[in-house]
Formats: sequence, C-alpha cells, structure tokens
Amino acid sequence: VGVMTGRTITLGHVGDSRAYKISPAAMIKLTHDHSPVGEREDARELTELDAMEHPRRNEVFREVGGAERDKDAEGFVDVSEVSVENDCALLFCTDGLTDMVPSVNIAHLVTRHAGRPEEVVHALVAAANDAGGKDNVTVVYLEAPGFKSAMRRSATLPMLNAAVSPRPAGNVPGAPAPTGRQRKRQRSARASRRSRNGRWRGAQPGLRLVS
Repeated sequence: VGVMTGRTITLGHVGDSRAYKISPAAMIKLTHDHSPVGEREDARELTELDAMEHPRRNEVFREVGGAERDKDAEGFVDVSEVSVENDCALLFCTDGLTDMVPSVNIAHLVTRHAGRPEEVVHALVAAANDAGGKDNVTVVYLEAPGFKSAMRRSATLPMLNAAVSPRPAGNVPGAPAPTGRQRKRQRSARASRRSRNGRWRGAQPGLRLVS
C-alpha cells in the first residue's frame, strides 16, 4: 500500500510484491521480500537471476491472509517513507512480473515508454506473459511530470540500486508487438490517467489470472 502526501510516499508492505522508484540515476527497490530467497538476494548471496530461478522462490514467511494476524503487531507490516522528486516514477508490482522479467528489462521498458503510463503497464504485463506468465501479473505505475524529459536527457538506463545488482540476461528485448488477443485485453483493461496541470500520471491494467 502506498499513500502519497506532497512529495513523500508512505509505504506499508507485507509479502513479496515490490515497489520501485525509478529515475535517470537509479532504479531503487523500496521493499524487501519477506521470503527466504528474497533475504538471500538482498544479502548478495544470490544474484537476481539466480533468485528468479530458485525452486523456493515463491515461499514467503510473512503474508496477508495466510493466518490471522494483528495488523499492529511488531514486525508484521514494514512501514517506510520515501521522498519523490519531479523526475521519478513509481512502480508497484506482484512477483508475477519480477519472477519473469529481470530489473534491467523492466528499466528498459519503462524508459522506452516514458510519458505513456498505459503503454508502460501493458508492455510490462506483456513481457511477463511472453516469458511464461507463471503467476498473476499486476502492475501499477505512476510518473511525475518531469520524468519523461529527464529520461530522454539521460544517456543510460537506470540500474538497480538495491542489495543485488542485476546481471544482463542476454540482449535486453523491447516490448513485442501485441497480438490480436493482447490488443483486445488492452482495450478492455481498466486504466486511469491524470495528465493536466502537472499532476502525476498513472495506469493500472487489471489482473491476469493463471489457473
């Protein structure tokens, strides 16, 4: 959960969904996965790609709904505050994205579609599905008014600034041309945008369920 007040966002986090702040300088992971593999990744014991391929990747030791918990119990919800600048974007996503798409590819797609929030989320969901789509994929994306111009001025992709830096997974692909089915899903997806008067712009495409 994220609540924005002025230039600060307050995050409440449980589980292995993630929040990122993206700017020309870096792609910063704002949350820590509450999982054995996630802890090893943050401790640099595993590379990002090793963690993505780990057989215990989906095990979590803290989650909402698994057992009755007091929301105010110490050590249950991670709460943090993060400053947001005029040249940054915020990305919230489930592990259905991050288990399938390395952070360097995520940064590439965000940079490629900067200024078009709906295209960013559809490109990320499409990339996860094209990589195998093994889990539910949810993406929520917001960008500040100056993000597009700042990314265009930058000569390099933002790299992950967290416990583990990504290693390249071969060539970094762009978003593939959507199929007819993907275009239909995009048309029917719910999305919202606020673009006037220098406001933050954002989009959320809905949920793809995998049985």
